[in-house]
Amino acid sequence: MSMGEFSTDSQSVCELVILQPSEELEQKQQTKENLRPKDFSPLLLLPLHVDKKYLDFPFFNDLKTFRYLNSNKSRVLFIMRGIPGSGKSTIVNLIKASFEPSNLVVCSADDFFIKEDGSYTFNERLLSAAHASCQQKAKNACEANTPVVVIDNTNIRGWEMRFYLNLSTTFGYVTVLVQPKTPWSMDPVELAAKNSHSVPLEAIQRKVKSFEDVVPSYYAWFCNEEKSMSLLRLSSQLLRECLRAFPEFGQELLDTLGIRGRSLDDDTIGMLGKFYTRHERCSPLLHCTAKFCARGKVAGSSDYHQRGDVKSSCGRVFSIAVPGLVFTRRTMGARVTLGEETASLFCKPEEKKWGSPGKSAGFSGASNSPISKKSSGFSPGGASGSSQLSKKKAKKATKAEKKAKRMSKKSRDWGWDSDNDDENGDEVRNKETEGVGHEDFNQMSENGSTTSSKGNPDGSSPSSIDNSLSDSLLGKLVLNSIASREECGGEEAKTGQLSESSARGCNLSELFPSLVYERANRSAHITLRTAHGVESREVNFDLLRTCDIEQELVKSGKPVKFVPVSHGHACYHGDGICCVYFDKPLVLRTVFSGQY
Repeated sequence: MSMGEFSTDSQSVCELVILQPSEELEQKQQTKENLRPKDFSPLLLLPLHVDKKYLDFPFFNDLKTFRYLNSNKSRVLFIMRGIPGSGKSTIVNLIKASFEPSNLVVCSADDFFIKEDGSYTFNERLLSAAHASCQQKAKNACEANTPVVVIDNTNIRGWEMRFYLNLSTTFGYVTVLVQPKTPWSMDPVELAAKNSHSVPLEAIQRKVKSFEDVVPSYYAWFCNEEKSMSLLRLSSQLLRECLRAFPEFGQELLDTLGIRGRSLDDDTIGMLGKFYTRHERCSPLLHCTAKFCARGKVAGSSDYHQRGDVKSSCGRVFSIAVPGLVFTRRTMGARVTLGEETASLFCKPEEKKWGSPGKSAGFSGASNSPISKKSSGFSPGGASGSSQLSKKKAKKATKAEKKAKRMSKKSRDWGWDSDNDDENGDEVRNKETEGVGHEDFNQMSENGSTTSSKGNPDGSSPSSIDNSLSDSLLGKLVLNSIASREECGGEEAKTGQLSESSARGCNLSELFPSLVYERANRSAHITLRTAHGVESREVNFDLLRTCDIEQELVKSGKPVKFVPVSHGHACYHGDGICCVYFDKPLVLRTVFSGQY
């Protein structure tokens, strides 16, 4: 059977797998119903004579991606795009045969025209009702947090996908647009001959002519919602710790709000916890932007969109590392360390412009912050610093602060604990605590490789979680922090604790000898929150400015004051910039795709 025959045969891939009276195929289908081997691949379900190159998608051929998406740890919305006869149904049927039924819902307007006996009768007058039914099914699936939702329609033009794109953002799904890779996908004559619903040539030609290439607002690595919420909680916890450790930092924030003469007590710290906000319309998923495209309006975005490595990476799972956080008077961001593969997808022209004359273009600067007391978004008090919080709210804030303080003393190992991992994802330990720790199954060795005595939660070998991370010395910002503490001396080096007195005796390069502040991709970050009225893009410039400060500190050899905080150490660099350096980087699994 040729590939053309395979694509147009009335028996789809799923039917070939399930219905062929072959003992070999029956055994393959049983692996779906029973416990599958660790090296299972969806492509194993295809007949041996079928050419697999047209099904070269990461959710089929990448084991780590398939396992992650086929778990309850992620939510992804596949939107199929293609002319009838191009091979969409082949892809969808392989998804049906591969993914667990409880994790999958397929929505198609065509289902509306299928009768009880299985026959298909199209009625153009009912087309609106068919799409309404498809949209309702998709909404129900997203409301139920179904891990994988597939929209199996042609989606020729961008507006046809708008309902599903909005649905994806609202419910925290990663959107992956999937187009068949068959060579005849835009050949009207071949498509007219191959489509299963006998769509005439004239209609096919119109569809090919009107097919739109949809460029996203940006490409990014998306965290799942669980890790997104955990990272936000951790950042709030560390912000409070930094405000207590560095009163001058808190005073900078108060000055930004135009507040004078107010002490930095628990009520004030609780109030400053609302200094940063997230936009109401934001997706609940945090992300690290790889390329801002503005739907093709940004120079170079169309070329990036057409790159082969970008297309082949959409829907693929990558591991990224978070070595620390940066708080400024305008933004709150998490620094990101990229591996070799992820770095090749990262495209931020801000870094190149930053090192040239006029590098501050587009950067409002901390001293000229757009934030004011009037536009702060909340009313913390007048110029005298008098609080407008009610006694009840103030009492509740004080209790919350005391609870957070107890929690920070109780454990430094919150969150991703390998002892609670299942084979498909990580379970968060101590969910009732306000914070999150490290993925303990990823223990970094001195050469940056990943080791674990139990293996990785996705079932892969420890070294395969992301080989590129080893090449870039994953998390080298803080990787050798314990060794550097021993060089500084002191009993605390043995316990992993750094006292304030010993910190004064070390400069930044001695404490963190692998600190990266001048290489490419140093502006990679996850925007956590921003001050009211500040755009998310400003995190780029705040992080680049922080790197400049760190570079100057290393060159000058000036001693730096570090204070222990949860999971690492904090340093106030002045001018409203406070950094947290983790002792061990957080390792996050993400899905690369576009935000549309």
